[in-house]
Amino acid sequence: MPDKGEDFGYLFNKTRQVPGADAAERLAAEKRAMRPNDARRLRSSGRTEQLNLRVTRAFKDELYVLSKKTGLTLGALVQRGVEKLKAEVEAGE
Repeated sequence: MPDKGEDFGYLFNKTRQVPGADAAERLAAEKRAMRPNDARRLRSSGRTEQLNLRVTRAFKDELYVLSKKTGLTLGALVQRGVEKLKAEVEAGE
């Protein structure tokens, strides 16, 4: 073990090196275009605002179960619920 103050070159030699994982390849990968229509990517869905809510544990569990059953993200699930309630209010129910 090196003394305090030595460089960390010994760590580099102990880590696993992946073939082809150099800085140039990593930079090229970062510049590649991302998939444009990933439902969870915020920019493609237009969701750029964050909303934090306090809910009961039971309600949170229900949201996660519904999200898993429907395949919707939590944001999409809440949005659908709001749209449905809005339609009910507009219909006079």
